[in-house]
Amino acid sequence: MQFCGNLNHMEKNRKKIAIIGAGVSGLSAGIYSLLAGYDVEIYERNASVGGMCTGWYRKGTYIDGCIHWLTESDSGVLNQLWKDIGALDQTTQVHHFDIYSEASLGNGVTINFYTNVRKLRDELYRFARNDNDRRLIRDFVKAIAVCKHNCITVRRPIHMWTIMDKIRFIIKAFPVIGVLKKYSKLSITDFANQFESPEIRYLLNNSLVPDGYSLFSLVSTFGGVANRNSGIPLGGSKAFMERVKNRYTSLGGQLTLRADVDKIIVNGDHAEAIQFADGTQVKADYIIAACDVHFTIEHLLESKFRIPQLDERDKAKDANPTFSMQLISFRTKKDISAIAHNRYILCEPFEVLGKTYNVIYVKHFGYDPTISTNGYTVVQAILTTDEETFDKLAAMERSEYVSFKQNMAQQVLDKLYAAEGQLYGELELLDVATPLTFTHYVNTYKGTFMTYMLTKNNKQMILRNDALPIQNLALASHWLMIPGGVPIAVMQGKFAAQTIIAADKNAG
Repeated sequence: MQFCGNLNHMEKNRKKIAIIGAGVSGLSAGIYSLLAGYDVEIYERNASVGGMCTGWYRKGTYIDGCIHWLTESDSGVLNQLWKDIGALDQTTQVHHFDIYSEASLGNGVTINFYTNVRKLRDELYRFARNDNDRRLIRDFVKAIAVCKHNCITVRRPIHMWTIMDKIRFIIKAFPVIGVLKKYSKLSITDFANQFESPEIRYLLNNSLVPDGYSLFSLVSTFGGVANRNSGIPLGGSKAFMERVKNRYTSLGGQLTLRADVDKIIVNGDHAEAIQFADGTQVKADYIIAACDVHFTIEHLLESKFRIPQLDERDKAKDANPTFSMQLISFRTKKDISAIAHNRYILCEPFEVLGKTYNVIYVKHFGYDPTISTNGYTVVQAILTTDEETFDKLAAMERSEYVSFKQNMAQQVLDKLYAAEGQLYGELELLDVATPLTFTHYVNTYKGTFMTYMLTKNNKQMILRNDALPIQNLALASHWLMIPGGVPIAVMQGKFAAQTIIAADKNAG
């Protein structure tokens, strides 16, 4: 592990770091801070750790809410971070899929996104209509093979890079530069529209990531999946985070749950303490805000400090959209383990809050017997949403909101039965989570679980952990780097700890 600062020096001083939020970033920051010799306490508003990386129970059945794939689940620099924080250990089994997703076009016609690149090429060739389709397929599959290595660097934050760090990054990124140049300027929809084949267009527009993303996002994501280095840890997101919590507490870290931090107390440009909803305060030498950056700025800091890059992007939403989802969870007694765990089902068009859908993304957990309960398997229907959906939900009265969720779930269920019959068996509704649910649970911006979409018009954004003009405060959030998500969160936790260690060393 790489730290900036002398471990023995830190052990003598035992300064305290208070961390707001026990999600991936917060626990990661806590673990790396403990390893550097600090006293650490994390304050979490909910009754359990995990933040957005979580699961919950309804009617005694576990519902997973996060990990769709874990980047570098088997090897690489991120894999070492997963091991450092205890998320992956010698007991963890990682599941890899032969078919990551299946697009169902009705009438028994399906097209599969195989994780083996040769199988994927041959599958796409089956639906190619002309030589141009075949050329596009060859180039696409080659690009996936090239992107088998992750270009993310986790040694230290960019603002602390040495010349050698820059050289290492260039060497690591060199193989994918050509792919990046070719595919980052195309959206997935742009690329899909180059095909004559309607089946391939349908598959691409209903794939691993929303179609507004740049094509490079799909290629780089699928590179890990296709090279069997982006599997899913069995046991689900909740068990994943419990392992991280246990690693943190085993190092001596303190954890306070149901601690609703309401404010960061700043005197001049110096962060002195955190204040809870009941008015009590806790002082600390350093504070790490491991929560949504928008919430940190607008609520915890009462909008007294700003990050210009975020403000600029929030004012230009056409180029910097965010997205979320309606997550409808059912359970079934039928054995559905042989069905592709991700399927995109073509159905009759229906409308939800002014947005028309004719495809339902269905995910099931039949591949993981460790999270089955009393013979039940969870089946989830997912509808992608935008900020307009969130605004409409937020404007509803409570009774209207409850009725909306019930009606939407029934509407989706009817469409699934009409399109697929009893393929998944008899589905019993367990839960409906909306973008408003996610914001209520973890104060996430507009219900989003990623960051700004990395569209073809959207440049990369990497914010410093000390981006706010406040001494003794560091940010640890997936919002600091597009596209966000769990891999960015674990990195930014480590980077926040390193930023504080370096600042403390310089102050001493």
